[in-house]
Amino acid sequence: NNMSSLEVLKNNYGDALEYSFKAIGILDTTDNYYLQGMAYTNLANVYEADKELEKAENWYRKAQSKLSDDPYRIATIKENLGVISVNKEDYSSALNYFNSAISTYEEYGDTHGLAQLNNSIGATYFKLNNINKAKQYYYKSAKLAEKVGNNLLLGDAYVNLGILFVNSGIVDSATFYGIKVEEILEDSIGGPSDKRVGAILFSNIYESNGQFKEALHFLKKAYNINNGINEKEKTEKLAQEKAKREYVESQIVIQRQFYINIILALAILFCAAGLFFLFRTGRSKAKELQRLIETKDLEFITAKLKGEQLGRDKVARQLHDDVSPTTVAIKREIEIAKKNTHDLEAMLNSLNIAMSITDKVYEKTRQLAYELKTKPLDWLDDIKFDINQLQREDIESQIIVHEIDESINERIGTEVSKILNVLLHNVRKHARASKVSVDLTRISDELVIIIEDNGIGFNTNSKPGLGLRSVKARVKDLKGEINMDSEMGKGTTIVVNIPLSGAAILQSN
Repeated sequence: NNMSSLEVLKNNYGDALEYSFKAIGILDTTDNYYLQGMAYTNLANVYEADKELEKAENWYRKAQSKLSDDPYRIATIKENLGVISVNKEDYSSALNYFNSAISTYEEYGDTHGLAQLNNSIGATYFKLNNINKAKQYYYKSAKLAEKVGNNLLLGDAYVNLGILFVNSGIVDSATFYGIKVEEILEDSIGGPSDKRVGAILFSNIYESNGQFKEALHFLKKAYNINNGINEKEKTEKLAQEKAKREYVESQIVIQRQFYINIILALAILFCAAGLFFLFRTGRSKAKELQRLIETKDLEFITAKLKGEQLGRDKVARQLHDDVSPTTVAIKREIEIAKKNTHDLEAMLNSLNIAMSITDKVYEKTRQLAYELKTKPLDWLDDIKFDINQLQREDIESQIIVHEIDESINERIGTEVSKILNVLLHNVRKHARASKVSVDLTRISDELVIIIEDNGIGFNTNSKPGLGLRSVKARVKDLKGEINMDSEMGKGTTIVVNIPLSGAAILQSN
C-alpha cells in the first residue's frame, strides 16, 4: 500500500496499480476487513488520480462495505465520491455525498476536513450557478481554515471567492480577494518550498475555472520561487566551500606539528593496547578456569590450559616480532621528519611513511584484539569504531541496531565486523560518498545487514576486487547471502542475510 502511494506521487500509475493489487491479494486471504477496506480505498485513490473515475467509484463502494464499522473512514470515502461526482458533472449526487460527510466530521472535530469539505460544496454550488450558496460555503471554509491555521486551505477559499466575484461582475471584491491570495503566498505560507506549492495550487484553481491570465501569473511565481531556491543553495554551497578552504589554509602550520605528535601518541597507544588486552584476557580466563575447577572437569582443564598457553605465546611473539619493530620504525621516521622541518617535501615524505607503518601496527594490534576478545558484543564496538572513523573523515555516518544482544554467537559477530570493516573501507576509498548508513537487525533466526551510501556507485557485474571477494567468501562460510544494488552516480545498497542457526557449527569449528 505504501509503495503504491509513492508511485502515485511519481505519476507511475501502472506501478501503483500493481502494488495495490498485490496488497489486496495478500489481505483478501485474511479476515481483517478494516485493512481490506483501506487497501480498496488506496486502489480507488490510484484510479482517481489516473482519471479513471468509474473504476475509482467502484472501488470506493467496495471499501465502504468493508469499513462499515468506522464512521470517519466512511465519511472520507463519501467526500471522495462527491469529488468524483463533481468531475462527472453529477452535482446532485455530489452534494448528497458532501452533506452526508459533514455531520461525521463535526462529530469527530475534524476542522481541517470541514474546511476542505465546505470549499468543495461551495465549488459545487458555483458549478450549479447558485452564487449565494457558493459564497456562503466559501466563507465558512475560509473561517474554518483560519481557525485551524492552514494557509493553503485559506488561500484556496480566497481564490474561489475571487473567481466568484469576477463572474458576478463585482470588481472591488474580486480585487480584494486577489490581494488576499497574494498576501498569503508572500507572508503567511512558510518557507520557499511551501510558497512554491501554494503558487502551483492557486494556478491550478484559476486554470480549472478558465482564468488563464491569473493561472499564468501564479505559475510564473512558482517558477521564480524555484529559481530562488536553487540560487540560494548555490550561494550557500559556495560560501561553505570558501570558508572551508580558508580554514584549511590557516591550519597548515599547526597540522605539521600535530601530525608528529599524534603519530607518536598512536604508536605508544597501540603498544599499550596490546598489553592491556593481554592483561584483561588473563583476568577473564582466570575466572573461567576457577569455574571449570569447581566442576572437577580436570581433563578439560588440562587441555584448556595448554591451549591458553599457546595463545599467550602466540600473542607475545606477535608483540615482540611485529608490533615492537614497527613502533621503532615509526619513531625513526618521526626523528627524520623533525630534522627536515626546513624541507617540507622531505618532512611530509617521512610523515607519510610513519603513517603507513602506523596503519600496519593498528591492523596487527586490532587482530590481536579479535583473538583476545571475551565480551560477547565487542564485535559491535568494532563496527561503531569504523563508523566513527568515517565521521572523522567528514562522511556523514550512522549505525542503527535492532534486537542485537549477547545471544548472538561471538564468532558470527566477529565475522560480521570483519565483513563491515571491508565494506566501509571500500566506501571510504572508492565510493566518494558523503553519507553512509549501516543497519543491523535480528529477525527471528536471521541477522540482516544493510549498508547504503550515496556515492558514485559501481558495476555489480564487473570482476570484484580482493576486498569484495573476501566479503563474499566470509558470507558463504556463514551460510549467508549477499545482494548488491548499485547504479552509477546514484549510490550503492548492499544487503547481507546471515542465518543464526549455524552458530553451533561455527563455534565448534
